[in-house]
Amino acid sequence: MDNTSFVITVDVEDWFQVENLRSACPRDTWDNMELRVESNVNRLLELFDSLNIKATFFVLGWIAKKFPSLIKKIHSHGHEIASHGFWHTICSKIQEDQLVEELDNSKKLLEDITGNRVLGFRAPNFSLTKSLIHYLQRLGYKYDSSYNSFKLNPRYGSLDRDEIKREVNGILEFDIGLYEIPISNLETKYTVFPLGGGAYFRIYPLFLFQLLVKYILKQKGWYLFYMHPWEIDPGQPKIKSLSFNHRFRHYFNLQKTFHRLKKMCNYFKSKHNVEFISCSDLLNKKLFNN
Repeated sequence: MDNTSFVITVDVEDWFQVENLRSACPRDTWDNMELRVESNVNRLLELFDSLNIKATFFVLGWIAKKFPSLIKKIHSHGHEIASHGFWHTICSKIQEDQLVEELDNSKKLLEDITGNRVLGFRAPNFSLTKSLIHYLQRLGYKYDSSYNSFKLNPRYGSLDRDEIKREVNGILEFDIGLYEIPISNLETKYTVFPLGGGAYFRIYPLFLFQLLVKYILKQKGWYLFYMHPWEIDPGQPKIKSLSFNHRFRHYFNLQKTFHRLKKMCNYFKSKHNVEFISCSDLLNKKLFNN
């Protein structure tokens, strides 16, 4: 599988900032919560270093403000720093002036910390909106990675196909010049199987997940995976008041995720010679042949 690319993306947020826990952990409680993101990110950095993997970290502004040294460390290890907004707010549920403020403030904060331009954005819960694309372009972002074609999650947003100029190797270019790197799913004529990562990585048997990823790599030449630092942390506090659905989706298989991640990375890197690169490097490779 030479010349194929595996893009690991990490949405850097802590366990209590997840939408499924929002009812039990509203924003005004965050300052009193146990912070676990730093140790979890450090474990990921050690793993990526050991395998010479480069990734993209979509960082929440709230986290960056609390842990600027952690963001500097991620950057110093050669990974791309991109924005995940500031408050982990669903884009379709926020006033547009507040959305612009979040996009602008998070970008400037991350740029001040790293000294590098922030090129990418990922909307919390993949809550892509038409206006979001225009705001990102206006504020100087180069790409978005929020489009998830799986339609059964009502939080996920949608694309305005009329505004897409072209599609190259599965990457979309909007008329306004912004690029979209979609979440990787297995799409058939009749349905879409979610395969981008997150809870689906923890739920599917690993052999099946890897088999389907191989199919996508052969089909498109690249695959994008998303995860969160809290997904490798089985020791995080447990919220007992959650619904069964939210409890299952958040806590299932946390004790196995780190081992599964390491095994999957080894499988594609050593057995299939797949290159692990950042979102920006994927754009350069697939669109600009750099």
